[in-house]
Amino acid sequence: MARAYITLTILILVECLILFIGCQGNSNNPLLPGTEPDNDITAQEVEVQSGNGSTGLWGLYQITYSSEYRDVTVVPVRGPAYAFNVVSFLQPPMGTATSLGIDILDDEHFLETGRLDIRVMLHHPFPGLTVYNGFDVCGIFITESTYNSQYNSALTYAHPTVDPALLNPDGHTRWMNPTEFLSGDILGYEHGVWGMSESSENSGFVAGATLNPYKYFAQGLGPSDDLHTWLGEPGSVENRGMFPSGATCSRDYHLRFPIEGSQVTFHYNYAVLANWVEPPVNPPIDPLSEFPPEANAGWPLHIFTTDNSNAYYTDTDAGGTLSVDIEVFDWNAADNPFGVPGEIEKIVLWSEQELFPGGWAEVMDSEADWNSGFIASTSIASVELPVVPGQAGQTPVWVEIQSTHPSSYDQGFDAIVPDDPLASYARFTIDVLDCPKAGNGQLVGNSTTGSGQILDDVTITGENFVFGPDLGFWLEEMVAAGE
Repeated sequence: MARAYITLTILILVECLILFIGCQGNSNNPLLPGTEPDNDITAQEVEVQSGNGSTGLWGLYQITYSSEYRDVTVVPVRGPAYAFNVVSFLQPPMGTATSLGIDILDDEHFLETGRLDIRVMLHHPFPGLTVYNGFDVCGIFITESTYNSQYNSALTYAHPTVDPALLNPDGHTRWMNPTEFLSGDILGYEHGVWGMSESSENSGFVAGATLNPYKYFAQGLGPSDDLHTWLGEPGSVENRGMFPSGATCSRDYHLRFPIEGSQVTFHYNYAVLANWVEPPVNPPIDPLSEFPPEANAGWPLHIFTTDNSNAYYTDTDAGGTLSVDIEVFDWNAADNPFGVPGEIEKIVLWSEQELFPGGWAEVMDSEADWNSGFIASTSIASVELPVVPGQAGQTPVWVEIQSTHPSSYDQGFDAIVPDDPLASYARFTIDVLDCPKAGNGQLVGNSTTGSGQILDDVTITGENFVFGPDLGFWLEEMVAAGE
């Protein structure tokens, strides 16, 4: 069959610095603007003069004086760090598309189902220029939207079967969507020349989703690697999610485009989110140690969920509990005395289907049951909430993690950004049963080797049984150690 050759440009270029420092090697670079202190933080702004006479905020510090020991402790709260959309550097007139490679992994069913699996290979375009190493690079797949969140109408996102979809996202983000980030260039959405334009040739295409899926690119992360598993491997976190100068990083995108009539509706666009901060040494000899922590994303970056819910829906009754372990990865947690909870303002959960009384649920970080994670940068929040489902079956749930600092998308420069709190997002599903399910119990007095067995003279113990003439139950195999 004819292959569908797709030009999906999701590139990285960390040449953002040139917008601020002029020619490379100039020792009289203007200072990058810093963040303003929060009102509830006692801090001191330290201003310095640059060689060309301009003044900027160089740092924000928390200063503590101990009268007992007569010493002063100075702790940097946050330095100037930035998240950029670097698409404009990857296409004419400012750049070229030579940093991109695409392999079609599977297009066998593309014309029939819209499914297309590709491998995106990003080649850093500045080999040898280690000052432009990128961190926490996300290739964002921007789509059309069908849903508006009940919790926040500004959050619009794709329907999993009606709109174009990334089936294997590493997460979802609001950064750089074309509806809210209107400044253009590196601080906002910039139309990608290899994406679809909202024009007469693509009638009906509106890249209106404000919440879009992404794949994460980093040195050592393989094309098909599971991000959660990779972060738990020795050495992965030590590399700090860096995309070094001269490196090639690849990720697999499993895409699905809707079918309208007999035609695949091939609508999409893209953005590339790259984090960076100016290193104190130029060029850095040992980037992992010489790039400060602020080079990484300052917000809770990754969210992983494990569902343990016990929810049901019948013609006469509905209820149960949403129970989910929410694992949050945040680079800054390692330096926060309160760990990951100290980096989080609150957790919000909602669904486009009927599930939560009131439409959504908010959980403050202090209300969640936090457990330490497998590394200093992660912790797990166990959340249990009552639900009243409106139907049985697979029910999607969204989780929003709001950041404490930074708490805003505003990075200065008078850029147009959302007014809402800076947050990260993930989507998971729970299985709403078509009959009530009791708690875990025991089967006493008999045994069975499989389904369809008739059991006599047995006792079933458990909790939360619902009164009625019928009883359904599941036998789950439990294997003890050594058996």
